[in-house]
Amino acid sequence: MRGIKVLFVDDALDNRELVLRMLGLAEAEVELACNGVEGVEKGLRGDYNVILMDIQMPEMDGYEATTRLRNMGFKNPILAVTAHTRRENLEHCLAVGCDDFVCKPINRTLLIQKIKEHLAHSLSTPKAVAKA
Repeated sequence: MRGIKVLFVDDALDNRELVLRMLGLAEAEVELACNGVEGVEKGLRGDYNVILMDIQMPEMDGYEATTRLRNMGFKNPILAVTAHTRRENLEHCLAVGCDDFVCKPINRTLLIQKIKEHLAHSLSTPKAVAKA
């Protein structure tokens, strides 16, 4: 994953450290944000290939952060990261603009596989973005 720039947005320090290590070992460049507000700010300023977005966070949850990123023109893949795996929750993730989801606890192999799949797909298919 050398050269892939990832933003991971999660309010839990343990999760941020875990994903930083998982993706760092795969040679991805990982930056962290500790809530949705910071995630939106960094997401719009940085040149990220993919954003991993926790759904349940204080200040601004992942649903709102994803909606704002999409409305402000972020076109690259956003993968929801959530422990809430009921169909309704996952459908809501997709409805607000997430491309896919990764369930907690995070499986490193599956996480890397999904990132690679979505990056390959995003290179071949431009994403339409709604403007606010």
